[in-house]
Order: sequence, then structure tokens, then C-alpha cells
Amino acid sequence: MKLPASVAVQMLELGSRVGLLAAGAKVWSQPASADPRQKVRILDALARVQADGDADLAAQMQFRRTFAPEGGMMVVISPLRTQTVIEVAAGLVREGYAVTWMIPATPWREPARYEMSEDQLAARLASRGLRAYVIDPGRDLAVSLRRRYRVA
Repeated sequence: MKLPASVAVQMLELGSRVGLLAAGAKVWSQPASADPRQKVRILDALARVQADGDADLAAQMQFRRTFAPEGGMMVVISPLRTQTVIEVAAGLVREGYAVTWMIPATPWREPARYEMSEDQLAARLASRGLRAYVIDPGRDLAVSLRRRYRVA
């Protein structure tokens, strides 16, 4: 959970309103706020959330849309690599959000038949005008954020 914590803390330090959509079997989401106590609320939620839910990404994001300020920036960190991700991202852009999508790399496993690779997903998201990054474990975040994706 280092990546979402780092993004949230940096955005709060810049004076941005930051919210969190984090749901497993239990929901740890936080509505957007620039309150100085928001850092503690978000870090606490990230320390507690577990990837043990079964709701799909699109349903979670639609249900909790109130956690994102209208027309704001949305940073999505998700290991999902299906066509649904592209549909969710495209919907957010149509609604006026500035979207950055971060895909944690999983080099230890091969994609299932219905999944695309991290690089394929990043390229497809980039072709729709989103900022998309594959975040490599063990690599400096700044290096991962400099990588560009071209449509294959």
C-alpha cells in the first residue's frame, strides 16, 4: 500500500482535496477532503483494507462516485487487466475526470486468457487519452512514471 499512500500524502501536501475508494469485504473509503486530519484517515484506511471483496471495479466506482469531486483528478491503482478497466476509465474521462491509471506489475504470473498484459493495458488506456503507467516493484517510482506507452 506504499503507492496509494505516497500519492495521497503528496497530493495533500500540495493542498489538494484527496479521497479514497478502498473496498474489500469491508469498505474503507474516505470522501475527498483537504482537512489536515485526512492524511491520518487515509493512511489508517490503507493499513486496514484487504483485497478480499468480490464486487467488480465498475460497480465499486459507480456506487462510490460521491468520493470523487466532480471534474477532479482521479488516480486509480488497480491490478485488474481486463476490458472492463478500459470501459471504466473511458467512462470517467467522459464524465470530465482527469484520470491517471497505475497498474502494479506482476512479473511472477502470466495473464489469464481474458486478461491483457500490463503493457497492453497501459497502451490501450493511453490510446484513449489517459495517463497510464505500469509500476514495477522494486523500481524507483519516478522511473516507472517516465515510461511512455505506444499503441501496439
